[in-house]
Amino acid sequence: MSLNAVILLAAGRGSRMEGHLKDKILVHLNGQSVFSFSLNAFLKSGLISHLIVVFRDETQKTTLHQILVENNPKKVSTIWVQGGTERQYSVLNALEATPEEIDYVFIHDCARPLIDQETIQKLHQNVIENQSVCLVHKITDTIKQDLTVESSTVQRKLRTLDRNCLWAMETPQVFRRDSILKAYRHITKKNIPITDDASALEHLGQKITLLENLRPNPKLTSPKDIPYIEFLLSNKLTQNNHEAD
Repeated sequence: MSLNAVILLAAGRGSRMEGHLKDKILVHLNGQSVFSFSLNAFLKSGLISHLIVVFRDETQKTTLHQILVENNPKKVSTIWVQGGTERQYSVLNALEATPEEIDYVFIHDCARPLIDQETIQKLHQNVIENQSVCLVHKITDTIKQDLTVESSTVQRKLRTLDRNCLWAMETPQVFRRDSILKAYRHITKKNIPITDDASALEHLGQKITLLENLRPNPKLTSPKDIPYIEFLLSNKLTQNNHEAD
């Protein structure tokens, strides 16, 4: 039986919230904080032996701790890690704090509250077989690459990318602890900027398994996302209640 940890990233600055929300991770949607949705999904999966919570500051940590007390009756072991100046430094700090006996690490942006325990369990099954697996969805829009050299030019030179080869990355992303830690140490030493965890492994030339997600799993990024995510959460709750009846 593998030992698994989850890194719950809650330290984001929320710069694209344009001042509408003080802390998007703590805002309440459908009666719960955004953070608690992700926390409960991982706890209900039955797979997690350690929670590594990445917090922004002491004020936020106090609130997150209270949420944990209310939602973690089995008292799953929790490690607190202060976030860095960028996401990749937050993840590295969390990986360094993860106990050595952990086999696999889930890395999840808590701004994605639609993640569910069934998907987490599927990711776990895949990572045992394939060592690294990322949740993704297919790109359905036509994507253009801008090849224009002059930024001031009105008319742009474009290239259409083959969307059959394009995937939008989500979280959780799951890896063997030793592999992802080695990859993060490498990109940090080389000062390579990345925006998702799989990118760190890419720089070591390692292959990654993709698990297509057929369920909506949007990230709360800007104020316009709130009504859509609330709608999805309401539908999910209704569906769960019908299944329970």
